[in-house]
Amino acid sequence: MNTKQSDDVPAKGPKYLAALSSLPEHLRPVYQALVEEYKFHALIRYGKAWVAYDVIADLVKAGWRSEPGHTDAPAAGPSVGRREEEARDGRKSR
Repeated sequence: MNTKQSDDVPAKGPKYLAALSSLPEHLRPVYQALVEEYKFHALIRYGKAWVAYDVIADLVKAGWRSEPGHTDAPAAGPSVGRREEEARDGRKSR
Protein backbone atom coordinates (compact mmCIF):
# COMPACT_ATOMS: atom_id res chain seq x y z
CA MET A 1 0.00 0.00 0.00
CA ASN A 2 1.45 3.34 -1.03
CA THR A 3 0.72 6.10 1.48
CA LYS A 4 3.16 8.71 0.14
CA GLN A 5 2.25 11.97 -1.53
CA SER A 6 4.37 13.45 -4.28
CA ASP A 7 6.25 15.63 -1.75
CA ASP A 8 7.25 12.47 0.19
CA VAL A 9 4.95 13.24 3.13
CA PRO A 10 2.81 10.39 4.50
CA ALA A 11 -0.82 10.77 3.43
CA LYS A 12 -3.35 9.09 5.68
CA GLY A 13 -0.89 6.51 6.93
CA PRO A 14 -1.39 4.39 10.05
CA LYS A 15 -0.29 7.11 12.51
CA TYR A 16 -2.60 9.67 10.92
CA LEU A 17 -5.52 7.24 10.95
CA ALA A 18 -4.86 6.11 14.55
CA ALA A 19 -4.88 9.72 15.79
CA LEU A 20 -7.95 10.52 13.69
CA SER A 21 -9.86 7.53 15.03
CA SER A 22 -9.05 8.55 18.61
CA LEU A 23 -11.26 11.63 18.16
CA PRO A 24 -15.03 11.89 18.31
CA GLU A 25 -16.64 12.32 14.89
CA HIS A 26 -17.40 16.03 15.42
CA LEU A 27 -13.70 16.85 16.09
CA ARG A 28 -12.28 15.04 13.08
CA PRO A 29 -12.67 17.98 10.67
CA VAL A 30 -10.84 20.19 13.19
CA TYR A 31 -8.01 17.63 13.34
CA GLN A 32 -7.84 17.35 9.56
CA ALA A 33 -7.69 21.13 9.15
CA LEU A 34 -4.98 21.51 11.80
CA VAL A 35 -2.89 18.72 10.21
CA GLU A 36 -3.00 20.49 6.85
CA GLU A 37 -2.23 23.88 8.39
CA TYR A 38 0.65 22.44 10.42
CA LYS A 39 2.11 20.64 7.40
CA PHE A 40 2.02 23.85 5.37
CA HIS A 41 3.74 25.95 8.04
CA ALA A 42 6.32 23.25 8.85
CA LEU A 43 7.19 22.99 5.17
CA ILE A 44 7.61 26.76 4.86
CA ARG A 45 9.61 27.11 8.07
CA TYR A 46 11.71 23.93 8.06
CA GLY A 47 11.50 22.55 4.52
CA LYS A 48 9.89 19.36 5.87
CA ALA A 49 6.20 18.74 6.42
CA TRP A 50 6.53 16.16 9.18
CA VAL A 51 3.64 16.05 11.63
CA ALA A 52 3.24 14.43 15.05
CA TYR A 53 -0.35 13.30 14.47
CA ASP A 54 -0.92 12.18 18.05
CA VAL A 55 0.16 15.60 19.34
CA ILE A 56 -2.26 17.31 16.97
CA ALA A 57 -5.05 15.01 18.18
CA ASP A 58 -4.15 15.95 21.77
CA LEU A 59 -4.36 19.65 20.88
CA VAL A 60 -7.80 19.17 19.34
CA LYS A 61 -8.99 17.21 22.39
CA ALA A 62 -7.66 20.00 24.62
CA GLY A 63 -9.86 22.52 22.80
CA TRP A 64 -7.77 23.92 19.96
CA ARG A 65 -9.90 25.62 17.34
CA SER A 66 -8.98 27.71 14.33
CA GLU A 67 -9.62 31.43 14.42
CA PRO A 68 -10.75 32.66 11.00
CA GLY A 69 -8.36 35.24 9.59
CA HIS A 70 -5.80 34.62 12.33
CA THR A 71 -2.30 34.67 10.87
CA ASP A 72 -0.01 35.30 13.84
CA ALA A 73 0.99 32.66 16.37
CA PRO A 74 -0.95 33.19 19.60
CA ALA A 75 0.91 34.42 22.65
CA ALA A 76 1.36 31.75 25.29
CA GLY A 77 -1.16 32.28 28.04
CA PRO A 78 -0.71 31.15 31.64
CA SER A 79 -2.14 27.69 31.02
CA VAL A 80 0.19 27.06 28.09
CA GLY A 81 3.22 28.22 30.07
CA ARG A 82 2.18 26.05 33.01
CA ARG A 83 1.81 23.03 30.76
CA GLU A 84 5.25 23.62 29.24
CA GLU A 85 6.79 23.94 32.69
CA GLU A 86 5.05 20.79 33.90
CA ALA A 87 6.20 18.90 30.80
CA ARG A 88 9.81 19.91 31.49
CA ASP A 89 9.44 18.80 35.12
CA GLY A 90 7.74 15.53 34.15
CA ARG A 91 4.43 16.53 35.74
CA LYS A 92 0.98 16.27 34.18
CA SER A 93 -1.53 19.11 33.81
CA ARG A 94 -4.69 18.75 35.82
